[in-house]
Amino acid sequence: MARFQACFEGNKMLRRKAKKRYLAILGPAGATEVLQKRHAELFGQIKSSQAAIKEIRSEQDTRIIRCSLECADSVLAAIAFCNPPMVALDMSGTIKRLKRRLPAKVNTAAGSI
Repeated sequence: MARFQACFEGNKMLRRKAKKRYLAILGPAGATEVLQKRHAELFGQIKSSQAAIKEIRSEQDTRIIRCSLECADSVLAAIAFCNPPMVALDMSGTIKRLKRRLPAKVNTAAGSI
């Protein structure tokens, strides 16, 4: 039931899938578990479960994670407060668009660290 959002139009109730956002982050191995733990510490267990943080793909130091649209701001805040430090490279609505924009961002971020 958490996947669906109720929208009311008059007397009808429509069920829609919750919108998601994909984030590219630069961080060490196990970064997703650290992020989930830190998000729960900052915003509570209920908000953390609503965020639905999940690792989709990992390549070297770059991870692609998925979260809900409503909690994208809180996930970005948790990334900023993580220890060891992580960097949010980009955010997109689709994995395809994120992967297309990612190579330029990784090269720029790697040079500045």
